[in-house]
Amino acid sequence: MSIVVYFTLAWLLIGCYIVINNKMNLMESTVVFLVTIVVSINVSWILIEEMELIQVTEEPQEYIAYLLNRSIIAPFIVMLGLALMLKSEGTLTKVFLFITTVLFLTVVNYSLTYFRVFEFTNWNFVYDLIYFSGLMFISILSYKFYHNLYDEVVKQT
Repeated sequence: MSIVVYFTLAWLLIGCYIVINNKMNLMESTVVFLVTIVVSINVSWILIEEMELIQVTEEPQEYIAYLLNRSIIAPFIVMLGLALMLKSEGTLTKVFLFITTVLFLTVVNYSLTYFRVFEFTNWNFVYDLIYFSGLMFISILSYKFYHNLYDEVVKQT
């Protein structure tokens, strides 16, 4: 059941990202997506395999749902949040979008525990909030770094 939910959510997020009027160009979107995926995969590897703070199911279909969440859903939620933050003008709106994105990522992770895709052994949702806040900050910083680098190269030519 969980694979159907996460597969649908993944396609829904991809469609929303395509439809949204985005200020990021293709290269900036790619950089943010790849940085988010690299951080997400490495952190999940450390938390699950090395520190054993989270136990992941052995069921193949449930594990695919976990992989969809880690490799597609979480990065696209981060990219959607970043795109909406770039689109908004007010600081309060940007803070609201940041908090909403972090909360949405946490709710999606909570649904993984609901479907028994993974179980928290020495982990809780406060740590999830901290992790997703850090993931959002890393994506914002990678966007700003690449955007400034891109602007400098364009000005030089």
